[in-house]
Amino acid sequence: MTKSVLSVVIPVYNVAAYLPSCLNSLMAQTRLADEIVAVDDGSTDGSLEILWDYASRMDNLRIIRQANSGTSVARNAGLAAVQGRYVHFMDADDRLVPSFYECLLTMAEADQLDMAMVNALYDYGDSQPETPVYESVGETGVIPGGEWLRQRLSEGFMPHYVVWHLYSREFLLRNCIQFPPGRTFEDVVWTTRALLAAEKVRYEPQPLYRYRLFSRTQSDSRIRHVVESTVLNTKDLIALAAAESNAGLSAAIRWLAVDGGMAAFQWLKGIAAHSLRSTLARGLLAQGYPRLLWNNARSFAHRRRALRHWVRSLIFAQL
Repeated sequence: MTKSVLSVVIPVYNVAAYLPSCLNSLMAQTRLADEIVAVDDGSTDGSLEILWDYASRMDNLRIIRQANSGTSVARNAGLAAVQGRYVHFMDADDRLVPSFYECLLTMAEADQLDMAMVNALYDYGDSQPETPVYESVGETGVIPGGEWLRQRLSEGFMPHYVVWHLYSREFLLRNCIQFPPGRTFEDVVWTTRALLAAEKVRYEPQPLYRYRLFSRTQSDSRIRHVVESTVLNTKDLIALAAAESNAGLSAAIRWLAVDGGMAAFQWLKGIAAHSLRSTLARGLLAQGYPRLLWNNARSFAHRRRALRHWVRSLIFAQL
């Protein structure tokens, strides 16, 4: 059997309403994937039945089933199962422009890239027209991943989504890059680590990935998980910054850690149960989280915001 060139990993959990359009966009590619591994993460809404139906018509689609364990575990399981030289992580509620894989593979193979990147479109459904993620970022040529990270963070805007990147599988395995289990926003640490390790990346400004945006009502338990994940991500980013020898890049990662880390306090305000909000606020204070943000702040504006959130967490802890 010919060794696969292009592998796709799709974590699937209760996305029956969107999964057919995702799979149809894979079937419509001008360059088809050699293998697609869909990891069903314990779906209960008919997603698995949709996968079986499409697998009967798609020779390149393979299904893995697991108990509900989260997106990170599903992606890691898919990465362990694929064999391609290049791997793409797709979300099951998104869609691809037909030339997505053709463009990324052409870039990756021409320059033997660790990561090939394209622009994406925010898909708002019927509520408003699609808009590009990056409005005015031009083609980069081949550059180190750290340079792309520094450029984007210096402009204060860098969505940490893996879904519009193509990765060399050997690069991921060699650098032991895995998604952190049990977290939301698992892309943040993954993307930062990958870019710091990548010697050759390239960005093409064509918007070829349709990223679906949702408006969801957040439960208190969900918000608690988001707060805890945000804290873990912040600590991981600060550790990456401390290990980075380039002072400018280290400072940029600290900026990212603090800027994203302060979202934990914003999420606290959305908790309806005062007792849970107070418990979480006391936990943040007990582990020195406000001080951690203060110590790593790179600007006066960040320190002012960190101090404001510090005071707010003290108030929440007393309620």
